[in-house]
Amino acid sequence: MRRGTQLLGAIGDNQGVKDQLQRAKQALEAEPAIAAEPGAAAEKDAGGGAAAGAGLAGKAQARAKKADGYHARHAAWVHEFNALTGGECAGGDGGVAWAAVRAWQQKHWQVNNLLADGLVGPKTLEAAKLVAKQAGGANDPKQDAAGAKDTGGGADDKAHVATGEHAASAGAPGAADGAEASADKPKLDDEEGTPAVDAKLDATASASATAKPSPAKKQATVEDFKAAIQAFKEVAATFHDSKDHAPREPITESRIAGKGDPGAPNPEGAMLSKGALGDYKSAADKLTKDWGKLSPHGRAAFVVGAANEALSQEQVPAVKPALEGIPNPAHFEHDRWIIAVNQESFEKSGAAFEDKDREIHNLASDVFHEGRHAEQRFTLARQIANQDPKATELTVAHTVKIPQSIAAQAVAMRKQPLEPAQAKAAGSFAKDVVDHPQEHGAAEQAAPLVSDTITKAYRIFNELKPEERAAVAAQWQECRARAIEILDAYYNLATERDAYASEQKLGIEKR
Repeated sequence: MRRGTQLLGAIGDNQGVKDQLQRAKQALEAEPAIAAEPGAAAEKDAGGGAAAGAGLAGKAQARAKKADGYHARHAAWVHEFNALTGGECAGGDGGVAWAAVRAWQQKHWQVNNLLADGLVGPKTLEAAKLVAKQAGGANDPKQDAAGAKDTGGGADDKAHVATGEHAASAGAPGAADGAEASADKPKLDDEEGTPAVDAKLDATASASATAKPSPAKKQATVEDFKAAIQAFKEVAATFHDSKDHAPREPITESRIAGKGDPGAPNPEGAMLSKGALGDYKSAADKLTKDWGKLSPHGRAAFVVGAANEALSQEQVPAVKPALEGIPNPAHFEHDRWIIAVNQESFEKSGAAFEDKDREIHNLASDVFHEGRHAEQRFTLARQIANQDPKATELTVAHTVKIPQSIAAQAVAMRKQPLEPAQAKAAGSFAKDVVDHPQEHGAAEQAAPLVSDTITKAYRIFNELKPEERAAVAAQWQECRARAIEILDAYYNLATERDAYASEQKLGIEKR
């Protein structure tokens, strides 16, 4: 499949489907707390509304107290964060208002996959440095760290600097993961119990936060939100669901909850054997080491060649590499039998990467995912040829939408029956590719565009004034539900469940 489309460029984002869906996750996590917003709370005062508001306020205060205690213990981090952000989140007894920090994290989370927990740690400092670097006008982080030492912030401050915690938060995505994991962060949500109440607490605290607005940022308006929602609706309108599909699992909500797709069938096949996966991992490691020695075409040929080695374990015909100006990291073109890779990414010098090893491993993981789609198409072609002895290579090619030369190889393998697990998987692939080809293609095409537009709408929604958010909250929820519906159509595709599970089994992404 194509994990994105050229239409993606018209929206203004050049990331692939997987990156799009990952970014959309945080947008879809949002549950607007109408009851906690100014104005809306007053309307609900009658009949116990005031008591509920008081309860929320009390819990919000308890959460703020925990956050302030944590930030007081890590004053050096807070000092550096405030210096990098121009005091945008300054306030509270701990030096920052946790609700303002959380809003800042939600705004910038895509910089380094930052979790929006309202607590300043190595990962948040890493993001702040990257944002400051992109802005080009920030204070020198090294100077800030030294300044934290000299301000007399206490023994804790000096201990953090002396033990290298600032060094662990270097400005490169992923560099602070280890230090972040070891930070003594409190759980701010252990009193709440449900996402809806958690969101209400956030809204309650956000309404009283004293964070300074960024002077360079234009205030989002309801008109901006409506325009973003209109763009989403136009994209959503291109997806037409069939009436005869099986009930879909709520995979999108499961991914939002951080559980992935626990119900995905276990991917099988020789290309997923321990030896084949080990060889591919070794090839990915070698690519990171030899990147500077190879030309862009050489890099593409090397990684696609490694995928072909894995595919050869199942006698899948080799796919050709193609260096193209596509908007995605990689995609498999079944009708051309190629794996196209993003030309810009493969032309990068090693120094141009923020995190060279991680990003190159990501590219290798994407190529493996696309190679799995080649295995799916060929396995399906073999099954069709086996089930119908009269099927010609032309018939197989037309049914599976592959080149006739590839179909001919599937027909030639009629005497070699598929393994039971392969035959079962091919049956599920056929339901997508053969029985519902239009819905299959529509879901693949709509998913990246839906992810992009709903994410942009949420960013604007999150930046609205509290009373404006309350006014459009119902509209946001309606669009959020529609986005999840479309993304579930994509995530429930048998071909995608298998390819994502295969990629997870490979286990080299984001190393």
